[in-house]
Amino acid sequence: MTVCSDRSHVPRAKLHRASALPTSQLARIEFERNVPEERLQLDSPLSPDEVNHGEFHGFRCRVDAEGCARLGEEVCRQVERGLHGWCSILPPVTSRFLQLLTERLSSIVVAAAALMALASAGSAQTVTRSDAMVAGPPGIAIFVREIVGRAPAPNVAPLLLVHDTPAAGAASFDLGVPGGSLAGDLAEAGVRVYLMDARGYGRSSRAPRLSSPPRPGVPLTRASEVVEDIGAVVDWIRQRTRVPKVALLGWGAGGHAVGQFAARRADVVAAVVFYNTLYGGGPDHPLVGKDSGLADPARPGRVNRATVGAYRLYDATAILKPWDQSIPGANKAGWRDPQVAAAYLAAVLAADPGAPPQRPPAVRVPTGPLADAFEVTTGSQAWDAGLVRAPALIVFSEKDFWSRPEDRDRLQAHLVNAGTVKVVTLPGATHYAHLDRPERGRQALIDALKAFLLRTGPTPAPRPAG
Repeated sequence: MTVCSDRSHVPRAKLHRASALPTSQLARIEFERNVPEERLQLDSPLSPDEVNHGEFHGFRCRVDAEGCARLGEEVCRQVERGLHGWCSILPPVTSRFLQLLTERLSSIVVAAAALMALASAGSAQTVTRSDAMVAGPPGIAIFVREIVGRAPAPNVAPLLLVHDTPAAGAASFDLGVPGGSLAGDLAEAGVRVYLMDARGYGRSSRAPRLSSPPRPGVPLTRASEVVEDIGAVVDWIRQRTRVPKVALLGWGAGGHAVGQFAARRADVVAAVVFYNTLYGGGPDHPLVGKDSGLADPARPGRVNRATVGAYRLYDATAILKPWDQSIPGANKAGWRDPQVAAAYLAAVLAADPGAPPQRPPAVRVPTGPLADAFEVTTGSQAWDAGLVRAPALIVFSEKDFWSRPEDRDRLQAHLVNAGTVKVVTLPGATHYAHLDRPERGRQALIDALKAFLLRTGPTPAPRPAG
């Protein structure tokens, strides 16, 4: 058994693991107590009145052999080092204690993410990161991160990465573990990279509605709003870099917003990448199609606000579920690095410190992308790809749960004014190809992006007059 935190021996009580790892993949954790004390020591001491009967003191978390086999040896070693070795207690601990423990989990997750970032600091030294808040529409501030390598390629447009849901920008594209930063890999290749958090995600502004119960409610963070956020960030990048145009990459729901922006403001778009993006391929979609349960029976073609609501709460299991289900077989570690999956979860859970205390911890995820996807699949085309006038790359993962071959094909057919249109299908890859192992689609994706984004050579120096 692997010990993640060794205190004194005590009688057993079953525990539920409240870490950044999904409960579907967690090893069994046991809580043992022995020495009657007035405090339970987790990340920091608790006062006597925070603990039931004032008896709990030390704890020992153990991962058995079966758990290690499921999680992978690397995660087991991280557990041993304490990166993911915290536990939450089931009864007989008081509800007051559970509330306090839940409130602390966000800070624990942040600490775990920071430790993982430190572990990979050596690989991150080749790029420089700087964060900023950009003024968006009135009352909206957008978080932006710049990632620049040692030698940015000349005359290559800066690239803005637009995230999917439920993860914000850094959790999607810039994790602090090897194989977890698409932004860092592209920056090292010479691309000046930017990522952003759309409103309602990460460090960007959140609607007051997120502080109310989720249902019923109008879905928050629709693509039309994200288009405004993209516009503010693109203008900021253009001013900062003194370039007239910016390249865009949209992943999943982010591709829907990127397409709308590229169609609306073609004059400032240098190139566009649609990465696993829906584009009106038809109403048959198990998650967001006509028979998905999102439809309002009283208003055909509209989302049911009573059931979909303004946002949803995603715990660790919900965050990883689509990724887990996309990977064939039980050995997920053979497809993705457990360290990347753990970092992804830690970053997603840490990105919403204002989430309501609950157990297990969860983040508030706007439902606007679901509403947009439902409308797209059921016949409401929000944008016309024929208005895009920049070179385009369509990337389609063969095992994508979100976009379909018909979306890829229809998008390609409609990009009639883009000039250059390239389609890359990643065989056997999932929706999360940029976070999977290199041989599972990640390297093929990076190669395709480099070939597309770095295609422009240096501009010749002007000839002398005369």
